[in-house]
Amino acid sequence: MPSPEVSPPPLKRRRISDPKMHHPSPPSLPSISAHDLPSTSTDDSLHIYSWNINGINPFLPPSTPPITNFLKPTSAPNTLPNPAPPGPSLRANLKRWKWPHILCLQEVKIAPTDTQTQASVRRAVNAPLDSADDNDGDRHLYDAHFGLPRDKHNATGFGGKVYGVCTLVRRDVPEPTTRTVGWDLEGRVLLVEIPGWSVMVANVYAVNGTTNDYRDPATGKVVGDRHDRKRIFHSLLRDEVRRYEDRGWDVVVPILPAY
Repeated sequence: MPSPEVSPPPLKRRRISDPKMHHPSPPSLPSISAHDLPSTSTDDSLHIYSWNINGINPFLPPSTPPITNFLKPTSAPNTLPNPAPPGPSLRANLKRWKWPHILCLQEVKIAPTDTQTQASVRRAVNAPLDSADDNDGDRHLYDAHFGLPRDKHNATGFGGKVYGVCTLVRRDVPEPTTRTVGWDLEGRVLLVEIPGWSVMVANVYAVNGTTNDYRDPATGKVVGDRHDRKRIFHSLLRDEVRRYEDRGWDVVVPILPAY
């Protein structure tokens, strides 16, 4: 019968190898400079950015001017003017990222009936930043495409302002088409097809697995929890990708998890 006593751990880590044994040093890795990295300015590359924006409204101009615009200044003449509103705009980020071909935004939190905010996004991504903002034709102009929640049983919080994806496509991308998928009504998947390049880019805001109920989108009946839905979601996305790959297309899925 083993002793019931439990010995404390040793004060020093026990040596498990012979100190006289020779251990060859790993080969040194070659140093890499910035010049060895692929350039982000080549015309034959497709540049895609993905950003969980967690609500798009802070990056849009206000729909109405703030009330302070109508107040007369009372400060002394040498007082500095009011600072610009914090936070870069969508277009400022596009410029900072050197005008990517595609920008995938997740969790935009736009209700499907809110056409005003959708129109505001379309204006904001093309509004000149200042007088020196060079549009350079279609290379600096974008079309905004939305995949917003339509599930009346699983995406009803905050007046429908939950989930949702938006894909910005630069206008010089040749003949892109976008589509949602019938198996997603929560506004989590939007596909961009570029037939001329045989490329599909999937903007995906994946399901977060929890023990909360998942209801059938048509009947509202509980058919499992969010863990179950997450597994089904991934299987359906896999099948969607395979259909494109079977046609010889390249597929990009800049996927981010839901929180």
